[in-house]
Amino acid sequence: LWPEDRRYLEVRSMNENANNTNSSSNNSGANRDMSDILDRRENLVRVWSENIIPCGRQSQRRLLQRKSQRVGFHGDLLFGKDGPETYAEARKVILCLSSSALYVVLDHDVVTTKQDRKRKFPRPIPKGSFFRDAPWPHAVARHPLETLSKITIGFGFQRLTLHFRSASFRSSDPFTYVLLVSNKMEAISILKDLQNCAKAYAEEFDNTSYGSVPADFIPIENDDRNVLEALALTVAPEVVGIALHYQILKQKWKRGGRQTVRRVCVVTDSKIFLLDEDYAGDNLVSKKGKGSAASTIAAAAAAAASSTDPDSFGKVRYKLVDEATLKQIAEVQAADADPKAMTIIINPLSRLSRTHRWRLVCRDSDGAERLVADLRKAIEMAD
Repeated sequence: LWPEDRRYLEVRSMNENANNTNSSSNNSGANRDMSDILDRRENLVRVWSENIIPCGRQSQRRLLQRKSQRVGFHGDLLFGKDGPETYAEARKVILCLSSSALYVVLDHDVVTTKQDRKRKFPRPIPKGSFFRDAPWPHAVARHPLETLSKITIGFGFQRLTLHFRSASFRSSDPFTYVLLVSNKMEAISILKDLQNCAKAYAEEFDNTSYGSVPADFIPIENDDRNVLEALALTVAPEVVGIALHYQILKQKWKRGGRQTVRRVCVVTDSKIFLLDEDYAGDNLVSKKGKGSAASTIAAAAAAAASSTDPDSFGKVRYKLVDEATLKQIAEVQAADADPKAMTIIINPLSRLSRTHRWRLVCRDSDGAERLVADLRKAIEMAD
């Protein structure tokens, strides 16, 4: 555990032992009920692998950022006034939810792989070793459920944003994590488990020490309005229209050996958009040059969203990568080899322009099928 988290657990354990001692003396020295002790043990609820983005100084101090260079639609590097544009890439971690806390455990991603190159692997296993002698996973953060202050549901349950208060210092910035779930049913399952565990923990320990959050209630916010406002600022002076589909996915290229890049695909009743989605508090502001009034408005919105206000951590901001009207879509190809992949062929507006092929990869096959179905339905409605 992180040193701060370990000290918090030690202090809490000492306080609980003192309370148990006092209660035992008040009961004329009666032995404590062992069933009560067993019921209060920390029990495992679920473990899963997730892509998350830490927002704010506190979260990034525990979980280091992964910075990547921003690329355009054709995979070319984008440059601003101060050099290459960068953005916060997601970190692959293991999340462990127990009956009393949420653990953030490092997984084997790009950042940890670079750090492990300095170590000698595989390590020799001593003779007569047992499984319990193996190194424990490194939990960079342990957040007690009593510090869970708010949960924000992303548009279409594509992501969840978890807000935790600091357990050691109440006046410090909160811990904010954006979970890029990209699956509605999975997001609902995670949300239910968090709510049930937080409620059971509060009822068992009657935890009202923080006061700002009732013991049986975790505030749930919806991010739909912020997403639509950010989209409107990004595509201004055009109108967004009615959003029919929203999905976090990745774009890939057929040649060049480029890695996939995280994008957001939005389908409306008249257009389709491919965008970069950033989050306030990731300390990486999109660099935009001088341009139209629309780009000026979008730059102002990005600057406002990237403020150090803890209440704004996790709010979205967008940068347009490519767009097309539904009538420009010539074909929607569902890939045969990879059920998660698909290709959208878009005709150019003039003969001098090239045909654009959006090669997209969803998180799972259900997401790809839903995108294909919603896009074809939107094209039929537009006709």
